[in-house]
Amino acid sequence: MKRLLTMAVALFGASVALADVAPGPGFKRVPLEHKITTEKDYPEYVFYSVTGRGDKVVAVKLDAKTPATITVAGGGPGSATRLVAVPKDATKKFDGEKEFLAAIVKGKVEGAISAKTTFWAFNDVKEADTRKVIVVEYKIEKIDPKEGIVYTSDKEAKDAPKPPRPGVKPGSEECDDSDEPAPIAYTPKGGTWVAGLAAACAFVFGGMWVARRGRRELV
Repeated sequence: MKRLLTMAVALFGASVALADVAPGPGFKRVPLEHKITTEKDYPEYVFYSVTGRGDKVVAVKLDAKTPATITVAGGGPGSATRLVAVPKDATKKFDGEKEFLAAIVKGKVEGAISAKTTFWAFNDVKEADTRKVIVVEYKIEKIDPKEGIVYTSDKEAKDAPKPPRPGVKPGSEECDDSDEPAPIAYTPKGGTWVAGLAAACAFVFGGMWVARRGRRELV
């Protein structure tokens, strides 16, 4: 059992390390800056950015005259950030700020509406790209209880050019040569490594379990 636990810890640590895999040959990593605008005010809501599993919740000032800019630290799966609109007086129903922020993370605030689009920390672009920061713009189209916070870019993203992927030869059929990221957020390639390691872990543990069971049955 101790050997199994040791292997599990090792594989988990490796998956976390690989979650922020370096970009492929010919590419570099550039931080993303997410700029959110709205043509109308939403005085009935207060906006918050929620990162990862809720380890960071920050109030965001956003109205028709004040765009919001969100940057994301890190780069692994836990850095995914989303915008949440919370009813203005919702905090009065909680004992304190800590309980209130925890309820936002868990989706337990009545009337709170979350965006489905998530923001990420960076994008991989060609080394020839001179930009130090990539600004991705979003405009709130509506805030709907069923659809969430809907950005105009959510619809445009379906046909938007995607950035070249590390390891894919520019100009090939598999690659779109545009250096501009899609309006929706880029998902770090490390997620593929994490999934692969998880599958490998399951395979190893499953094999060891079968082997042990077989030995017990032979005794």
